[in-house]
Amino acid sequence: MPKTKKKATPKFQVGDVVKEKERVSLLVDSPNTRITAKKYGRPRTNGVVKKVFTKKDRSGSAYFFYVIDWKDGRESEHAQMRLTLASDGSSQ
Repeated sequence: MPKTKKKATPKFQVGDVVKEKERVSLLVDSPNTRITAKKYGRPRTNGVVKKVFTKKDRSGSAYFFYVIDWKDGRESEHAQMRLTLASDGSSQ
């Protein structure tokens, strides 16, 4: 008898305060072969989840996406894996 998977639930709800995880890139200097990690992208302030929805890939797996209303006035769409819940003391 095949096992049935539990239905996935979103990690964040509408109204939750979230922030974007830091982006890190590896840079390789070829003459000295030094590897350094460097942060890139604009640092974001906290934002509020405005909308939760799912997208499916070619294989039919569903992934949660969120529309975030950032405190700097911008609005953007992010995958669940790019966001983290903002701690209570870090509301910027």
